[in-house]
Amino acid sequence: MNTLKKNIIVFCLSISLSFSLLALTNPVILQRACLDKVTGVVTLYIKPSSDPCNSFKFYRIFGRDDSFNLFQQLGQTSTLNTNTINVSLPNKKKWQLYISSFYSCNGIDTLNSNKIWIDDVAPSAIEPDSVSVNMLTQLIFGGWTTPSDADIMGYSLFKVDPVSGSNSVIDEKNVLTYTFVTTTFNSTTSGNKLAIAAFDSCRNGGIISAYHSPILLSVSTPTNYRCQKKINLNWTPYVGWNTDSNYLFIFDLTLNKCIQCVRLSGSTINYTYSLPYLNTTFAFMVRSKRTGKNITSSSNIVSSYVPDFPKPITKTTLSQVSVEFPSQIQAIGNWETGDSATLYVRQQGAGIWSNIISYNKALNSFTYNDITHNSDYTIAEFLLVRYNSCGNAADSSALHNNILLTEGANKKINWNTYNGWTKEGIPYTYNIEKWNGSTWNTIGNTTAQTFPLNGTGYGVTKYRVTAKPNNPSKTEWSHSNEIQVDLGYDSSAYDTTLIPSGFTPDGINPIFKMSNPAISPGEAIMQIYNRWGELIFKGDALTGWDGKSQDQPVQEGLYIYIIEAKYRNKREVSRGTINLIR
Repeated sequence: MNTLKKNIIVFCLSISLSFSLLALTNPVILQRACLDKVTGVVTLYIKPSSDPCNSFKFYRIFGRDDSFNLFQQLGQTSTLNTNTINVSLPNKKKWQLYISSFYSCNGIDTLNSNKIWIDDVAPSAIEPDSVSVNMLTQLIFGGWTTPSDADIMGYSLFKVDPVSGSNSVIDEKNVLTYTFVTTTFNSTTSGNKLAIAAFDSCRNGGIISAYHSPILLSVSTPTNYRCQKKINLNWTPYVGWNTDSNYLFIFDLTLNKCIQCVRLSGSTINYTYSLPYLNTTFAFMVRSKRTGKNITSSSNIVSSYVPDFPKPITKTTLSQVSVEFPSQIQAIGNWETGDSATLYVRQQGAGIWSNIISYNKALNSFTYNDITHNSDYTIAEFLLVRYNSCGNAADSSALHNNILLTEGANKKINWNTYNGWTKEGIPYTYNIEKWNGSTWNTIGNTTAQTFPLNGTGYGVTKYRVTAKPNNPSKTEWSHSNEIQVDLGYDSSAYDTTLIPSGFTPDGINPIFKMSNPAISPGEAIMQIYNRWGELIFKGDALTGWDGKSQDQPVQEGLYIYIIEAKYRNKREVSRGTINLIR
């Protein structure tokens, strides 16, 4: 019997021990209590216990609104597997709470949770570190530092309107940086004012920070920027902290690189930038540094295309430099309509240019006769410079010069190169021309700067050289000065002067003229006088007189003639009377 009793006791103890290990023996863990201050309902967040022996009946919630008061029952729930329990409070004071679990497996004992106070403490106030503009996306983003509070669930982001005093909630995120869409904050406009506040797991929100506003940069291009080579930058200061330095970054988007960084004081909000060149797109950005901190904020990036003056339709050109009048040099040129131009001249080889004439914007071409350089013994160089509306030299012509013709040894003529067309790549030829008494005749052409006159005639003869482009469509030319060269006389020609004693203007001998094979046109001059000593005719003796004076026939009778001939290095004068018969 004793043995049987012992076995029954051991069995009962083992059954009891088995039930106690599996019973509702652990209380719930009360994690936090959050009060809705509007409704007075407190939400309890718990970690429930398991109930393997099915002994659970209900939870009872107890609380007190002062540590000196006794706990009172506030509510009850029969839901075991729940994470939250809601209870209405008699007042909105800060309550201390705990939960009793009914029952343990023996159906008698209760298990009490830990005691906690309602969490009504707001997180610490925080400020944004900075509000800036992303260089790549140009979207505004903000950043801030985690406060020291242990229970931070996230951050409320506000758009601030200082005029109305309203703070509009943009979003609530548990992040330390946030990028805003353009419809919320646009980096190219004003009014980008951001404030933040932290909130905890009970949605207790901290104090809303003062607003921060990023830098807003604007660029204005003066209408005369091509002249000044400057552009104006203005920006709003960063709002939210003090700035000790501003850094202005300048980018060349054509080169795709930053070409300059200018450090400015923290109080600077405008800057005039001197453009290093034109015909490119510059981009500008300002970055402000917080006083005493390594925190910065960037502005929006503003780009500006600054074209130079457009290329002229009309190239600045000297079309020709030529000797058209004795001792003068004529220059003809043209340039872009609407701009001014100045013609410069200097003696060849001299270093100093002289401004001989300027033309205003109403003109775009000119013909100018320079009398400051004698074309008979001087080579002058001419340069036409165009000036834009800024008064700056924009472009210029090639350098042109006159052709100076001189007599060389052994009956040769020499001249200098006409440089203007050479520098413009226009091929041309020199024509050698001889005066025949009434017109110029071409007697040869060459691309050299010398020409022999042997075989071109005898006596004292006048010559010039004309440069002409080889292209038939080119109508320009350049005449040299004129020179006289004595080529001697033709010893094979008879030197016999024949002068008739009479002539009949209306008969078979209508012209009174001299004859001598050794005399060339222009080498003998005839003068005719009437009986009263009046000069009624003067002309070439080889061409002769037709018996008229001032285009009217004279009366028949005797007239006096004087013929002066200069040829073969000698001078011969013949005098006599001629009988005019009608």
